[in-house]
Amino acid sequence: MKYNLVIIFCFAFFFLDGIRLSVSGENHPSKNETITNSCSEPITWRIGRIDSRFSVSEETLKRIMKDVSKLWSDAAGTELIAYSDSGEVALNLIYSDNQQYTEDEQQMSDRINEMRKKYVAMRMSYQQESRKFQMKLTNYNNLFSEYAQKVNLYNTLLSRMTSTGVISRNEDEQLKELKKEMEFLERKLDPLEVEVNTEDEKMTQISEELNAYADEINEVIYQYKNQFSLWKTFHQAIYINVADQKKINIYQFDNLNKLGLVLAHEVGHALGFSHVDNPAAIMHERMQLQNDESLKLTDDDIREIQTRCQS
Repeated sequence: MKYNLVIIFCFAFFFLDGIRLSVSGENHPSKNETITNSCSEPITWRIGRIDSRFSVSEETLKRIMKDVSKLWSDAAGTELIAYSDSGEVALNLIYSDNQQYTEDEQQMSDRINEMRKKYVAMRMSYQQESRKFQMKLTNYNNLFSEYAQKVNLYNTLLSRMTSTGVISRNEDEQLKELKKEMEFLERKLDPLEVEVNTEDEKMTQISEELNAYADEINEVIYQYKNQFSLWKTFHQAIYINVADQKKINIYQFDNLNKLGLVLAHEVGHALGFSHVDNPAAIMHERMQLQNDESLKLTDDDIREIQTRCQS
């Protein structure tokens, strides 16, 4: 009785090392640009255009921007940005092909994760059934070994008596006793053998289902890698100030936490802050080490505030 061993495969996910927070260029202040002191009056922002495909309400956007404003204002010790219906900086959420790409990638990633959870559950069930099968198989093999020993002894005695033509009373009694024991073991072995064979067929079926599902997951992973693993560069957002028309355009974000991080970065540009070299800083040019679940300014970010608010 044999059943297939399941080969545990490795899920390999290739994620990009950082996505650009924003573009660099003339709309973003450079490190050599002189920043004038304007901390005495906060800049104001308003809601511009929100594409409905983002499923972000005005209330949600205001809440996120309130947290962003508090982040920068608390560090400056004064209000730096405030909401106004006629605010000078328009905030737009513009749905782009890049956002669709992100959502498609997320959907397939979620599908792989769900399939992986199901596979793990199936594998655990297989392992549990395998342990039960091994116990039954061990019990059967031990009982069969005992039976085989008695059969061998019985055949040895019978062969010796047949060859000599002589049988003693003790040997006759021994043969009768061995036969009773053999019959008793046979009655125990027969149903146990049926049970073990049934379990063996069940284990083979589970093993085949598990391996087939592993193949299905690997096929989806292949599709994921083929579609999303190649480097795709795009800009998530940009702050624009052209002819006194100021706006922050958001083109792509993974979730609301990421939206908050992108907004904090672009608001920094609206306030006149430049990119910094610290990968953990809000004003670093790439999403890398920032904790988007709990936004926190680094010393480099705070130095940008000090530079702008210098007297």
